[in-house]
Amino acid sequence: MGVLLVLLLAVLALLPEPFKGRTATSGLVHECGHVFVFSLAFLLTSMGSRGTREFAILAVLLTFGFGLELLQSRVYHIPIEYRDISANFSGVLLGFLGRSIWIGKTRDEFKE
Repeated sequence: MGVLLVLLLAVLALLPEPFKGRTATSGLVHECGHVFVFSLAFLLTSMGSRGTREFAILAVLLTFGFGLELLQSRVYHIPIEYRDISANFSGVLLGFLGRSIWIGKTRDEFKE
């Protein structure tokens, strides 16, 4: 499920110009969208993962978030959007942190 979301993200980010303008957002909604989607991408791709695989997914999604913004700047001849990169990173890290807290909480509950 998570891989499909990541592929959909790539397609939406690289839509041809007339379509890209229709899906564009701005301001806080734009950044929150990045945070939400990348957080969800981490949660969906890391389901059932533990330890090393979870960190590998974290690294892949951080790299993907950066690479996607870099690719957009090349394709559309626009400056790199550093706010988008930081929102992507924040989303992945938020998903990682939330999942870590949830997994830690449920493990503690089962120990008692």
